[in-house]
Amino acid sequence: MTTATLEKPIIIDEMPMVLPTKNRDRSEYSFANINFLGKCNLDCFFCLGKDLADEFGKYNQLTTPVFMLPNFDEFIGICKRLKIKNIYVTGQNTDALLYKDLHFLIKHLQAIGFNVGIRTNGLLADEWIDTLSMCRASVSYTLLTRNKETMKAITGSPQLPKLDKIMPAVKARQRIATVVTKQNQYEMLQLINYARTLKPDYFQIRRISTDHRYSELREHIIAFDEVKAVIASQFPLVSSYEGAPIYDANGLKVVLWETVRTSANSINYYSNGVISDEYFIIEGYEKLVQID
Repeated sequence: MTTATLEKPIIIDEMPMVLPTKNRDRSEYSFANINFLGKCNLDCFFCLGKDLADEFGKYNQLTTPVFMLPNFDEFIGICKRLKIKNIYVTGQNTDALLYKDLHFLIKHLQAIGFNVGIRTNGLLADEWIDTLSMCRASVSYTLLTRNKETMKAITGSPQLPKLDKIMPAVKARQRIATVVTKQNQYEMLQLINYARTLKPDYFQIRRISTDHRYSELREHIIAFDEVKAVIASQFPLVSSYEGAPIYDANGLKVVLWETVRTSANSINYYSNGVISDEYFIIEGYEKLVQID
């Protein structure tokens, strides 16, 4: 019996791009996202914000105080009405740790009954240890590669997050997430082994998300499917979460997350004041905003 491996490329026949079908059968709302808009400290080519780069690029609320964020009270009211407990601070075209009022935001939200988590690329995390440690929901760091040249090819910068320094210092639940690209797909088993040493709650392997750039990102979407086949062949399937399979990689939970196929559901607040009840980020935004 032959086992798939990431040691060498898997040959994929050239074929027309088949657009993945979105799962419209959503679960009840279980979390909310605060999506900040502003300039990022990385330039990841796969960033979902690039689907609407001109639109999102018009805004920057990275220095806007919490109580001056437009429609923020309305967003909080919706979360309370839907009995959402977990709110994750992230960036739509930026990084959450670039928001200057982050410490107060977390403190305020948790004081009124929410559990707050962070989604970050991790580059600034060593400057925010105390703030990250406040989080009652999980802190997530992006680990794309351990190779500086690969990091530069994916993000425009060779700087790597110092997770082996950061994670032992942060007193909160933590996870590690990666996004599969053609540049890092053959490192995936190495990243799993490295992640295991850091002891996160789990390691999430994500497929690139896009609504408008399927042709441009086709080879990277295929790369996820190749990695998915390898993970399934090498590790036992132990459970699932919202339709995402979970494998046991020698003691580390590995979750394969295909945004379009999962059943998770969320409310999305954008720091320019747009509030969407759609899990699908770009689609939900476009339904609410007339874009030139």
